[in-house]
Order: sequence, then C-alpha cells, then structure tokens
Amino acid sequence: MWRCVKGYLATHALLTADRKHIVAVQDRSGLFLVLEGADGSGKSAVVGELISLAENEGIPMHRILRESPRGHQSYANLIRAVGGLFKDGDELEVQWDLLSLAAAAQYLALLQSEVEEIVLGGGVVVAESWWHKTRVRMAIEASIRQQHNLVQAEKFRNWQRDLMPVSRRLGPHQQMTVLLEADMEDRIHWYQNGGCIEPVYDSQGAVSHDATHFGTFTQQIANELRLNAQAEDWPVVLNSSKDKPVCTAGKVLKLVEAHLRARAVC
Repeated sequence: MWRCVKGYLATHALLTADRKHIVAVQDRSGLFLVLEGADGSGKSAVVGELISLAENEGIPMHRILRESPRGHQSYANLIRAVGGLFKDGDELEVQWDLLSLAAAAQYLALLQSEVEEIVLGGGVVVAESWWHKTRVRMAIEASIRQQHNLVQAEKFRNWQRDLMPVSRRLGPHQQMTVLLEADMEDRIHWYQNGGCIEPVYDSQGAVSHDATHFGTFTQQIANELRLNAQAEDWPVVLNSSKDKPVCTAGKVLKLVEAHLRARAVC
C-alpha cells in the first residue's frame, strides 16, 4: 500500500510544473474518458476516487449517470426508457437484437445531450462502461440463451459492431478509453461482498446469482474486452483487492494527465 501511495506522490510532484498548461489545454478542448471492464471489476469505486483525485488536481470531471440523465427532457426520457427496458428484459422476454438497438440509441442520446457539449466546452466527462462492455455482454448472453453456433455468434457480433454510437463532433484526441482489469478471484470476492445482486446466466441459460457462475460469466466478458484493448491500443490498468480503489484511480489519473500533456505538445 505504501508503495502505491509513494508512487502517486511521486507522479504528483513530477506533474505539478505542467499543471497550469494541462488545465489550459483542457479548457480549450475537453476529454471523454471511458473506463471499460467486465462486470465486478470495481469500475464504480475507482471512478468515484478518480473524480475526487482529479478535482484536487484542478481537473473537474463530470460523471455520466444513466439513471439520472442531465440533458434535455426528451433525451432524458429516452435514456430512462431504455434503462427500464433492460430492467424488465427477462420478464418481457426482450430479444437481444432489440436490446442492442435500444442500448445504441441510449448511448447516442447521452453523447449528443450531455457528453459533446461538456467536452467541447473544455470539460472532462467520465463513464464507467460504455458501448464495448454492453455489446460484449449482450453478445455472450444471446449466444447462451439462443444457443448460437460459431457462425451465428460471429454474425450477431458483426451486426452489433455496426451499431456503435459515434460522435460526429468529437475528434479522436478528445476521447480516451482505459480498460480496467481484475482477476476472477477478486471479481467473485467483490460480488459476494456486495450481496450477489447482479444476475448472470449459467452455461445452461438459467438466471443465477451464484458467485462461481458470476466469475465464469464475467471472465468471458473480460477476455473479449482484452482483445478489444489490444486491437484498439487501450491502456490497461489492473484493479486488485490488494490495493485500495484510490491507488487504481491514481494510475488512471496519471494516464489522463499524460494524454492531456501529449495533446498539448501536438
């Protein structure tokens, strides 16, 4: 733990001289930061600490809350309606093609009603999970429940990829994705500590709150996201039960500041 604290303090000391320049660049053009990661990887806890650390360093962050959208009422109604569809999905037996379309619409509404305006105004927006994790999880669920063979599974995944919500107003330098990884043992441990609330599907397609099933299911998500990270060159940060979330948040903040510095040079 002390090593983690010393590392963060050292990073803070090295970056202090550049702080005003970084903030000035951020004021001209903000950043949309996404923390992707399998369910149970500790994203919410890390984002909470990240926002506090960033605020202390003069980089205020706006957190995306799908349950409490802040945009225009019409956008907010759409975002909440999609959340309700996902919540009642099993009861209504909603199919994964509709859920995928609905999720894409929700993310695009968030982009256009919240993210773009804040980023173009010089702010930093952070979201824990975005399209990639959602898409991967739904593809795995569809394969399990609908018993897809390899050809059907790949066809569905390719169709989903074409749905990816893309901002027409933000450039690549204004967007950054970090993959947060956690070992299966840690994900299971945190799941159990949280009361095993999040349902998953077991290998037979039955809804389960069993910790072992959760670990196996989320490992599939983690494996696919790792491939995404390799293909798209996302930085990867390990979140471990051996460290407090603030330590992991410090590593993410270091990446964000490095990104802002590199952008300042360009």
